[in-house]
Amino acid sequence: MKRGRSKLEGFERIRELLRRERIEVFPIKVYEKDRDIDIVLVKEEDFYRARDLLMKEGFWERKTLSHLREPLKRQFVSPNLSYILHLHRAISWNGIVYLDAKEIWRRREERDGIPFPSAEDELLIMAAHSLFENLGVSPEDLLYFRTLMKKKLNWEYIFSSAQEFNWKEGLSYFLKQVKKGRKYFPFWKVCKICWTKLVRDFKSGRRKRFLWEVFAYTFLLLWCYKNSRKKRKK
Repeated sequence: MKRGRSKLEGFERIRELLRRERIEVFPIKVYEKDRDIDIVLVKEEDFYRARDLLMKEGFWERKTLSHLREPLKRQFVSPNLSYILHLHRAISWNGIVYLDAKEIWRRREERDGIPFPSAEDELLIMAAHSLFENLGVSPEDLLYFRTLMKKKLNWEYIFSSAQEFNWKEGLSYFLKQVKKGRKYFPFWKVCKICWTKLVRDFKSGRRKRFLWEVFAYTFLLLWCYKNSRKKRKK
């Protein structure tokens, strides 16, 4: 919990900075015990103003290979921040958007002055991140999942949000596996979920980044699978 609190303190500092230019953001995955602060822009078009403002305040962009697979996310570091800032232009993994950031902002829950995603959106974010990048869940995910499941959730909203971005079947699979205590998802099953989404995205007119989606669900998914296997061996 100490680390989580430090993340929130870091988020509050960054939020205060960005709000000078009327740029709104919210935190995601605060419960994770890692070295990152994940912050999402409510409006994707605010990214370049946010980046310039951060760099004026002493941040610099951290160049890594992840830039190649995460075109909608950038990393920033500062000597005055003990965490690496992940600035997201959208709720996306490997450059594919899974949820509507503006809708999450509209449904936000203020706690101690901090705009958190609702419990329903927290569950959706966890599901998408676990399925499409990690191909499994961490012990922290499992603990937080159990906390969320104790709440009175709006399941109609949860499933309709996943359906809007064509991954409802993936969400159902995630829920079943995590309830059974499964930590890892078979590669072939995740591939099937991804390619079902890919076909439905094309048919429903979500073709703006279709070629990138094909690339992400082939080469990048293999890369994520290799990372997942490494974590299993640790």
